[in-house]
Amino acid sequence: KMEQDGGSTEKSSVEMTDKVQPESVSVASKEFGKHLYLIEDLIINPANTGGQRLLLSTIGIDLTSANEVKELETKAVLVKDVVISVLASKTLGQLESIAYRDSLRSELADNIVRRMPDVNIKSVYFSKYIIQ
Repeated sequence: KMEQDGGSTEKSSVEMTDKVQPESVSVASKEFGKHLYLIEDLIINPANTGGQRLLLSTIGIDLTSANEVKELETKAVLVKDVVISVLASKTLGQLESIAYRDSLRSELADNIVRRMPDVNIKSVYFSKYIIQ
């Protein structure tokens, strides 16, 4: 958790934020992106498009340790299968919705963790997300 030595006003605002989000923003943000596993240039046909449309995406999975990155690297086929299965099950309307992307990030993380319970995912990032 968070250790704060600053003034009481700053501490109160951090504590209020802490109640909304389980991790302290100021402490956790220093570690974001330190242990990334990348899946580059996935091509997915969205559901109900008959192969006429596609999503081109690069995904970064932010993990808590280098060991977790190595675990995902050794199980790359499994990780890609999970990601492709989730993305291919979505309709074009869902994939085009910017608001839906947060749900998509959560669903991807949940499905990967379900298959690999020893992995702790902090966040999922889309560094490329092109629909054609």
